[in-house]
Amino acid sequence: MWWNRNKLKETGIWGLMDSARRWLYRIAFVFCGAFCLAWGFRSDLTALANWPVNEVLIKTNSKQILYGVLDLFMTHIKVSFYFTLLLLVPFLVFVVWRIVKQKLKGAKLGIWKISPYVAILLFLSGFTFTLFILLPQIYEFLITYSTRGEGLLLGHGDNSANDVLRLSMRDQVGVSLKLALAGGLAFEIPFVLTIGGRLGILQHHIFKKQRGLVLVALAILSALLTPPDPFSMLIMLGPLYSLFELGLLGMWLAGRKKENARSPEASYGNSGNPA
Repeated sequence: MWWNRNKLKETGIWGLMDSARRWLYRIAFVFCGAFCLAWGFRSDLTALANWPVNEVLIKTNSKQILYGVLDLFMTHIKVSFYFTLLLLVPFLVFVVWRIVKQKLKGAKLGIWKISPYVAILLFLSGFTFTLFILLPQIYEFLITYSTRGEGLLLGHGDNSANDVLRLSMRDQVGVSLKLALAGGLAFEIPFVLTIGGRLGILQHHIFKKQRGLVLVALAILSALLTPPDPFSMLIMLGPLYSLFELGLLGMWLAGRKKENARSPEASYGNSGNPA
């Protein structure tokens, strides 16, 4: 072998690698089980993923089509994969929480015991918000623009046979679920900032001072996550920046609580105004 197992054991790296390997096996096992479960409900999950666009398609006399003989199969594969990632999130959260608890062994956790449940709730809230509230607005704007407005795609939109917008089911479903998962991760921003502030890893005054830079970064992220139009980007940017401000407030409160534990005289004035 090209590595020295005994040396790795002496340094503790071997134990870390062995632990990581065991967790990878467990994650792979859970992933396969979740994928099989999602595949069993593939038709219902595909209908759910299509929900944001269905009403707009009816209003605009547009159609969703399959371009090839493999399109439906690949759509079901894609839907099952994305919903598998959704089902995998709670498992991964508790894996991370277990590792954190081992590192904080002996410390008083208090209210932080509910952290994994809060993280899961935020993720599911973000996924639901994006899929059922944000995406319908984006699709309505884009499809209405293409069929009734000044869009170059269809011109007059007279509902004739040659003037009907056709959407690829595979592409639309993939975009919807990808954005929904991204929305779930985005809703973790307040949680990550608050935890980081409580542990002292992140500093409130630095984030407060760099608000402009954060806004630019979130704008770039919104442009990457959404279709290439300013309206969709702004719809995504608004919630993202609001979540950042909420996280900034949570970080200040967490830091204040930590300071109060050490110094009862600590107050809002000497810890910085989040606004």
